[in-house]
Amino acid sequence: MLLELHCHTIKHSKCSLADPCELIKQAIKKDLSGLVFTDHGYLWSDEELAQLRQQYGIDKHFLLLSAQEVNTDFGHVIVYGADKSLDGNYKLSDLKRQYSDAAFVWAHPFRKGATPADEKFLDKNLDAIEIFSSNHTIKENYLGLKTWHRLKFNAVCGSDAHTVDRSGLFPTLFDHPVANIKDVAEAIKNGSCRPFYKEEQMSGSHITVTEVVIGTKGIPERRERIVIKKSDDSKNWNKLKETSQIIRDYICPAFFDRIYRVSQIYEIDDIEHTVMEEGQRGEPLTKLFSHVGSAVQKKYFELAAKWLAKLHSYKIQTSVNNLEELENKRLTRYKKLFEENKTKYSGQILNIVEQVAKKEQDFYLKQTEDFVFLHGDYHPGNIIIGQDDSKDPDSAFVSVIDFNNSINYVKEFDIGYFLAQYQSQFSHEKELLKVLTQELFLKSYFNGETPSEKQINDIMFFKLRGYLSIAAYFHSLGMGESDKMAFISDDINKTLSENKNIFL
Repeated sequence: MLLELHCHTIKHSKCSLADPCELIKQAIKKDLSGLVFTDHGYLWSDEELAQLRQQYGIDKHFLLLSAQEVNTDFGHVIVYGADKSLDGNYKLSDLKRQYSDAAFVWAHPFRKGATPADEKFLDKNLDAIEIFSSNHTIKENYLGLKTWHRLKFNAVCGSDAHTVDRSGLFPTLFDHPVANIKDVAEAIKNGSCRPFYKEEQMSGSHITVTEVVIGTKGIPERRERIVIKKSDDSKNWNKLKETSQIIRDYICPAFFDRIYRVSQIYEIDDIEHTVMEEGQRGEPLTKLFSHVGSAVQKKYFELAAKWLAKLHSYKIQTSVNNLEELENKRLTRYKKLFEENKTKYSGQILNIVEQVAKKEQDFYLKQTEDFVFLHGDYHPGNIIIGQDDSKDPDSAFVSVIDFNNSINYVKEFDIGYFLAQYQSQFSHEKELLKVLTQELFLKSYFNGETPSEKQINDIMFFKLRGYLSIAAYFHSLGMGESDKMAFISDDINKTLSENKNIFL
């Protein structure tokens, strides 16, 4: 049972702009089961609530209750279960003695950057803490979550709605049905309700990645999504920190765009080795392509190419991240893997490894002036397509995640790597590959202009380099003779046949 536990009406709170009936309608749109008015120092009477319900034809199954936000020596505390309005300033301990059956919830304790001491959250006069609130920033809501996990007190959340659009944004989930304010108070005191959110571990290489989604959907969707990346290894942390700083300082300002986006960096914590960034709404291309029509597939495929071109257009100067050393280690590891795991494709792949290692020396020595900041792992699974309004296709956007492998190198690396990953990941979708071709991707990337022969050769070279990473992955999984590897082998031969000067 989902309830809005914290909202203010224009009728009884001077700070609110929200009509009480519109607050209710918005909560119903979000599929909530009920709403509790919490005006400042004012308790709605049963008669007022009944009149409101009758006047606007509110469904009898929608629970409509009243509590109040009270000024105390502790701060703003919401009192669920007092029998009169508490308009004034009170001592929390006195209220607790007077209304022993009521529930007392500390409202928005982290707002304006507050960091209360632990003992305040465990105060015996409090029955729960409001950890999520629209009166918190995203960072403050995450601090609320961390503090709750650490101290394990009873927790709720509330939208603290002063405008209609925020009603029902951060509801509280009740384990059991409630019918009146007494039931609500008992559930809060007993800990049989909790914040409405989702928290899950995501896959990540060398780092721990957690995604937190808070609250309900809206129109447009406004759920807060936070991704927390953590590394306990100092070397990996330094790489994560450096990359996140580049994204925060250079990439985010450049991609502050309606269509082309990246995740905003909210916080880089050098003490806890964590980065907090914006979570992305939408689906990766790998999933999206399976259930949309060909016209939509083409639109998003082209957007993915244009996003990459936009990234490469910014001449961001960073360290090269020991590029030559990194690449040599990778290629040495690949060679050893293919030598130790003999398959019918090993000879072909080993030959490519040797030629790639030789050719890349030219890029290290001669073309450093052409290096740009690259994503480093640009593939359909890292390309997110979303819509700000689920009913409006024109609100679509493309965003890209996971810069953990970013490097400074020639832009052809990203392009070729994408083509290898895309064709490998969709190798079973032959009709898709016929329509969404690498030629279409390159046309969109170069904005309709024809790339030079050298650019094409370099892109195809790095496509082969991308296939080495994929082949190594398949061999490590014991899939060295799978249909996927057969596709890679055939496409390597086709690429070499169509581009005679790749290794020159």
